[in-house]
Amino acid sequence: MEYTARQKRFYGRVLDGLSRPGAARFLTLTSSPLSPPSIHHSFRVLKERIRRRWKFEYVAVKEFTQAGAEHLHIIWRGDYIPQAWLSKAWEEIHKAPVVWVERVKGGKKAASYLSKYLGKEQHLRWWCSWGWIYRGWRRVRRFMFGLYLKSFGLGRRGLWLWLWKGHLREGLVWLGGVVLLPPGKQKPWLLKKR
Repeated sequence: MEYTARQKRFYGRVLDGLSRPGAARFLTLTSSPLSPPSIHHSFRVLKERIRRRWKFEYVAVKEFTQAGAEHLHIIWRGDYIPQAWLSKAWEEIHKAPVVWVERVKGGKKAASYLSKYLGKEQHLRWWCSWGWIYRGWRRVRRFMFGLYLKSFGLGRRGLWLWLWKGHLREGLVWLGGVVLLPPGKQKPWLLKKR
């Protein structure tokens, strides 16, 4: 199967988020004939309830069933949330008791799983929480890639990915005479091009 540019971009974002510390899990939230029309509003309410008790960073894709019902495919990273609690809360909020939870075993498989839903319909959206990677990560990635190109050129692509994944796991990275701090600790003015 050939992925579109949109799916490839999404695939990379999912893998980057899964490189951060913490266990990841799949979550599927379904709809029923009694469900309110907006699954996004229901998910926002559920997310607020979850975050009162547990850490919850996520990436999500909306899909439609053949009958036209919406449901969400989510990968979340953070604390363990009991499936029974999720099912009860989702039934109270969205009138749909069916909730599927499974631990993610392998980042590439998980990213492929969600990417395939983006290929089904072009109008489908995906979104993620601010903490899925971290705020400002695009600027840091461009800055790191520029330093990498100056130091090594394009020949050693595997090294670039290894450095980026090391940075995402909250390690210090030394590259081209510059020490990059763990995620979210950079000062934006330090990353400006000179």
